[in-house]
Amino acid sequence: SFTTATPPVIVPTAPPDRPPSLTAVCNSATQVTLSWPSVPTATSYYLRVNDVANNASSPLDYSVDEWDQTTFTATVKSGHDYVWWVHAANGVGLSLSRLGTFSCP
Repeated sequence: SFTTATPPVIVPTAPPDRPPSLTAVCNSATQVTLSWPSVPTATSYYLRVNDVANNASSPLDYSVDEWDQTTFTATVKSGHDYVWWVHAANGVGLSLSRLGTFSCP
């Protein structure tokens, strides 16, 4: 007789590692695609994008919580410098962030 083995369910016991790298590709002067490699044990990502020209009291350009993909396309202002960062997340908590910068000419 045959038995079917059920793969073990892996329950994370710690927050995931932070994304190992970030990539920003300008699709045009006003659109960028942001991406990062998937992180083992991560179930979602927290993404922040901010125009460096914004003052400290301004809201972030993008603040995305519990994003379940590893790419995000954003509308940006041509020639502006942006800073962006991503946290990986799971049921235990958030990773440290990985920080990047970009500017679309």
